Amino acid sequence: MEVLAGLRGNYLDGVFFTEEPGEEYRTSQVPLQVKIARQNANLPELKRQLARKVRESGGNALVGFSYGQKKSLFGWDHVAWQGAGYPARIDS
Repeated sequence: MEVLAGLRGNYLDGVFFTEEPGEEYRTSQVPLQVKIARQNANLPELKRQLARKVRESGGNALVGFSYGQKKSLFGWDHVAWQGAGYPARIDS
């Protein structure tokens, strides 16, 4: 666990992820969302896609990060990953 501007989280692909709200750092009030609905997806892949979206928006962090898995209604072992959070700019 790392700390940036008093927020605890971790980095992936140069983007800081935190579950803390970090409202004062948000660059948008509209959350970024990713859903991966295929077999063998994983949390790092979900975070990489979110990191790309954060960088495209001009941010360097994702605050209010939430994620989870949801079982598909149509497959026995098919699980979808979903994640969301707000793009942010945190200068240390």
